[in-house]
This record gives sequence, C-alpha cells and structure tokens, in this order.
Amino acid sequence: MSIVRMLGIGADVCNSARAMMYALGCIQALKCNTNRCPTGITTSNPALIKGLVVEDKADRVANFHERTVHAACEIIGAMGHASPHQVLPTEIMYRASNEQVVSLAERYPYVETGSLLHGTAPPAFQDMWDRTRGKMDRASVPVSRRSEIIERQQRVGFSMYN
Repeated sequence: MSIVRMLGIGADVCNSARAMMYALGCIQALKCNTNRCPTGITTSNPALIKGLVVEDKADRVANFHERTVHAACEIIGAMGHASPHQVLPTEIMYRASNEQVVSLAERYPYVETGSLLHGTAPPAFQDMWDRTRGKMDRASVPVSRRSEIIERQQRVGFSMYN
C-alpha cells in the first residue's frame, strides 16, 4: 500500500486526491477544467452542482477515509509495529526489475536532518540542492523592489506574485 511505503521513507503526511475524488463520485469525465463536470464535483454551474448532494457524499468520503486508514494500520500491525512511525525503509521491498528486488533504504538513501544545509548529504542530493540553491539566489528579488515589479507586471497583464 502506498501510504505505508511513503511512511517507510519518512513522509509525515500522505495525500490521496484521486481516491477522494472517486469517493465523491467522480467518473473521470475529464471535464474538470471546463466547468461542465457531469457529477457536479468540479463545477460552479448551479444546474450541475445539483448532482452533488453533500449529505450523501459526506458519508461515502468519511467511510472511504476511515477504511483506508484502517487498512494501512492493519498492514503496519502485520509488520509487527504499533505505530506508523516505527516503519523503516529497510522493511519495505521494491521490485526494481523482474530479476531484482531492493529495499526502500537501498532505493532512497536516507538524508540526515540539516545535511543539505551543511553540505554533507549524499552526493546526488547535495549536487541537486546546490544547483537549485544557486538559481534561487540569483532569482531572488529584494522585498523593497517587489512593489515596483508587481506594478510593471500588472501593466503588461502578468504577475508572478498573484
């Protein structure tokens, strides 16, 4: 289960938007961005919103969430743990190919807290961090200039701060 896998590699939170959309009654009509969602989930059209009866859907969503958390807890318990925080990446296996199975610890190296800032992270992570950090430093805009930039962007109809 993906929740247990993500907890195993250190996630504090696991989100599941698609699954919750299904619990609401999404039929994947792929009209989310058109304001014509036939189930009423992703529309502001009053005629279509009538299809979304919140009182009915609330129970479905709550039941789905409760059962999903219960299933994750069952898996964690079957691993011999009393808490999700006890799941370790060495306990979860990943099929890398038809011939190779590796633990999540092998696939995703552990990064010590603060190691990116101190330059001691695993090389692949540190290189990526350093490259990104350099771009951010060059792209940063002093707060004193933001109002000037926003005004200029509004004149041309674009703003990166909205």
